[in-house]
Amino acid sequence: MHRTPFEKLVFEFHVKCPIFVGREWMRHRMASYNEKSARYQKFKDWEWYQPSEWRIQAQKNKQSSVPSSTDMADYDKPYNKILQNSEEFYKDALDNDVAREMARLVMPVSVYTEFFVTMNFNALMNFLTLRMDEGAQWEIRQYANAIFNMLKNIESIQWTVGAFNDFVLSKPDVDSELLSDLHEKLNTQAKEVAVSKENFKKLVDAYQYLEMKYGK
Repeated sequence: MHRTPFEKLVFEFHVKCPIFVGREWMRHRMASYNEKSARYQKFKDWEWYQPSEWRIQAQKNKQSSVPSSTDMADYDKPYNKILQNSEEFYKDALDNDVAREMARLVMPVSVYTEFFVTMNFNALMNFLTLRMDEGAQWEIRQYANAIFNMLKNIESIQWTVGAFNDFVLSKPDVDSELLSDLHEKLNTQAKEVAVSKENFKKLVDAYQYLEMKYGK
């Protein structure tokens, strides 16, 4: 699929998120980042992420989580206590002339950070494809969904965003029998019709793309 023209269109976002969300975001390397640094400035008043629920480990996806069937609110109090103690240590260290780059060692990944991210449209669509997926962590999915909703309101790209939603994000249901039938027809066409090697390769590439994306 030819998407290089989308690289001409560039977006910049000012993001405020927990550090752990930022670290997942920055795994997308086709982007430019400029993050607030605790080495160069003090984080005066910490703001940290307060989960609305404590999820449990998913059984089917080793890196994912699912809602718990039991109330796990008992974790809220010790969680906040740990963060409060870390913030107190951080401020006390700074007040006693400990270097900022050392005082920040106790900063948990749930503390909010800020950064600017610049991405072209092609890289952004790749980010959304991965981070709006159900397998992505719930917290970063909220940011990806927010960006997608912003894109839907930009009139000049509404058609492209709509097509991206319909044919990539929505993941149309294409069953394995249909893919197998397509493969058989491609082979038949290659035998019965004078198809050039170049065109036949394009047909095979199209089949392999569909199989990879929608095959079961």
